[in-house]
Amino acid sequence: MTGKVAHDHSSKLISSFKLPQPLEIKLMYTEEGEEEREQKREPKQYVLNIRFVQPIETQSLINYLEGQPQYRGYDIMPVINALNVIFAMHPNRVVGGGVMVGRNKFFHPSPTAPPVSLGGGLEAWRGFYSSVRPAWKQLMVNVNVCTTAFYTPGNLAERLIEFMNASFGARPAAFVKGVRVRTTHLGYRKTVKTAAKVNARQHKFVAEDLGRLRWSKYNIHLKYPDLPLIDVGGQKVNYLPAEVCIILENQPFRGKLLDEHTAAMITVACQPPNINAQAIVGRGIQELGFTQTASPLNAFGVNIGTEMAVVPGRILPPPVVRYQGGPLSGIDEERASWNLRGVRFSVGARLEKWAVLLIQDGNRYDEFAGPDDPELLRTIDGFADTCRRSGMSVDKTRPDIVAVQLPPRRPEDPLRRQAAQRIRETLTSMKTKPKIVLVVLSNGDRHVYSGLKHLCDVFLDVATVCVHAAKIRKEKGQVQYFANVALKFNIKLGGVNHELGEQNVSWLVQEPTMIVGMDVTHPGAGTVKGTPSIAAVVASVDRRLSQYPASLRLQESRKEMITDLQSMMEERLLAHTAVSLSFFSGAGRRCSAPRGGGIAGLQGTTRPTHYYVVRDEIGIGANRLQGLTNDISYTFARATKAVSLAAPAYYADLACERGRCYIHSLLQGVSDAAATTTSGSGKGENDEVMNEAKKLWRFDKSPNGVGGALKDTMFYL
Repeated sequence: MTGKVAHDHSSKLISSFKLPQPLEIKLMYTEEGEEEREQKREPKQYVLNIRFVQPIETQSLINYLEGQPQYRGYDIMPVINALNVIFAMHPNRVVGGGVMVGRNKFFHPSPTAPPVSLGGGLEAWRGFYSSVRPAWKQLMVNVNVCTTAFYTPGNLAERLIEFMNASFGARPAAFVKGVRVRTTHLGYRKTVKTAAKVNARQHKFVAEDLGRLRWSKYNIHLKYPDLPLIDVGGQKVNYLPAEVCIILENQPFRGKLLDEHTAAMITVACQPPNINAQAIVGRGIQELGFTQTASPLNAFGVNIGTEMAVVPGRILPPPVVRYQGGPLSGIDEERASWNLRGVRFSVGARLEKWAVLLIQDGNRYDEFAGPDDPELLRTIDGFADTCRRSGMSVDKTRPDIVAVQLPPRRPEDPLRRQAAQRIRETLTSMKTKPKIVLVVLSNGDRHVYSGLKHLCDVFLDVATVCVHAAKIRKEKGQVQYFANVALKFNIKLGGVNHELGEQNVSWLVQEPTMIVGMDVTHPGAGTVKGTPSIAAVVASVDRRLSQYPASLRLQESRKEMITDLQSMMEERLLAHTAVSLSFFSGAGRRCSAPRGGGIAGLQGTTRPTHYYVVRDEIGIGANRLQGLTNDISYTFARATKAVSLAAPAYYADLACERGRCYIHSLLQGVSDAAATTTSGSGKGENDEVMNEAKKLWRFDKSPNGVGGALKDTMFYL
């Protein structure tokens, strides 16, 4: 059967010829760790039964692709899935050294694209994604570049130390769980289950039970006795020092990346379109087996072209962008961008009762000396002047300035809850409650940022805009930085930064119109089991199509559909100044929820997004709908450029991200309710986690998480 069948390494096998029935294949298998036993047992024999299920008939698929009406309801997925299994067989073959990660992503060691170090014990591999897609009268293979993190081979203890030093609060278990290692003292291979909560100095055991761990027997002197022990056992615990374990090669990292890793990964992954295209038609089709129609493709009679498909398209002109005083001139059509020189916000907000919070967290090189630092005062005055010149009404008096010295980082407080408490004490001790606070961060500590947003959004009802001390005090580019921060201030205070020209939206706003964006974000790797997903619905409030307050909800973990959509839409309709509930009950004839886009990207190759028209009761038509999608990508409030997807969808995504700050502890794998983290199952445990999330969310006060005055603003931007 070699070269004539394909399988998914699990339960599905596709054959290019009819296999005999019944078919049994006997396999001899040695259990993992058997080689370490002094008295080796005989390998176990397993019988693999291959049972015929159904033939894969392709003529109906061809009829479907040709658009024959009688095949409109034909289910194409059995054939598509079978083809994807066949296509995955060559790049995932054992002899070729390919590694499949997730679904249809393949990575090969390559001298032309060697791994790039991400630091912290990980490295980035460049690979390729392959998937069969139906098209008009043909099947196509979608091939794209992809990048993922792999373990850097080497001593596990050294890599673990690198990981823990990369970011404060990095958990050892998050790095070691699931990694394959070879032991140096006995040479056997194991899969790490987790990191223990004890180290070699603390752990005690009965010698006769764990006699093989008498390290004096192996003449091993531990260099890192304070590192957590590593559990490589199965049903029983089997602790080993990390330094006697070697990480095997070619292993993808399946845990949650640190923020530092993510930033480095973006730098590696961002390549211009021509570079990605060259990689696809060169190394990509070679490694995927498309060039010579490698087995098993040839056995199934599959041929694949080696040239990229040419898809006709058109470049849509930019819309008219209006500021106070009239249309903007000078949009760079190539980059779809402009600048704020000499323009004033379309509607300037009033900046009053504001404050500055100076966070001091040990970054002496970049931090200001304190509230009375002359450089800080000059910086605040410069920013206030930028806001005035941009069209905002700013109090003549300086804002209140307070400083908070955060407690030092401690292992027993990995999420830095004490820092959030210190910030709370500082803000609540102010004589006058501010409407908005400019927060000058010492560094990019994600725990401090999330704790701050959780505190101010959910508990204090105070808007915040965060800046980094190193960036706002840097003279080079300071004016542009001030302008970018002013964009956030103005929109959060209810202003309008810029808007579309009347000629672009008059047809849309002849009647009361509301544009809606929706998104759902899910817990990723390394989170507490049962951590809820977060749904967001944002919607415009007037004919300017610029302000998009949000409704947020917790919902069942990993559920893609929005559970509480009706009440969220009712909230958005009530917030709209010219829309009533009766309008919504009339089928929502002007509610539009574009999702995704393909306009301009900040760096790298813009990821294309498909737009689907679910229902068009207004009769807009394709041309006008495409123009609208392009136009509203220019309305993103915190940038002076078109963004890569329709602005309302982008806003919904950002609102979801803000909601993640409120349940930050669960997303970091830390739970006060659950006995263990990132493990367990069952409805009861999931209910406990949901209840903990609701407590963090203050669900009893507001299902939105955010109440008070903030709920009617774009607090999340």
